[in-house]
Amino acid sequence: MSEIRVFAAVRVNTSTAPTNNQWNNLFIRTAQDGVLTRAIVQAANATNKAENKITYEKRNRGTNPNSITLVGFEISPNHVDELVAVINAQAAARGITGDAATKCRLVLQAELRDAATALYGAAVASVVTVPIIHYAGRMAAISAVQTYLANNSGIWYAA
Repeated sequence: MSEIRVFAAVRVNTSTAPTNNQWNNLFIRTAQDGVLTRAIVQAANATNKAENKITYEKRNRGTNPNSITLVGFEISPNHVDELVAVINAQAAARGITGDAATKCRLVLQAELRDAATALYGAAVASVVTVPIIHYAGRMAAISAVQTYLANNSGIWYAA
């Protein structure tokens, strides 16, 4: 199987956007407690090769600044099967069905909501969403995220 590259825009739809520290705490807690998130981090750190990457550095600067974080990860071909197995197992455990992108999105969203509940309460957790911009091979995903950013420049870039 070829590599998987995923870009998702994690949104916290509240009137007051999270601070950078709150975002960092949310991702740290998710990586500690979330089975899929831990598997992504482990696969991304399995080798020092450039194709195993994880990032969550881009935060929106336009509309409602800091309310969205662009998350991207890429898993090399030799780790894809084990990651897909984790996605499928976690989706089954949570009663989630659909294609690979849907399962990935909804499991990540559930794990982020679990972490948000633990850190900030159910009200914040209920407004955490994870739209997947693209779930596929490297070049198609890069093209998709470039198009997404261009089409949504008002959200991502300050005027």
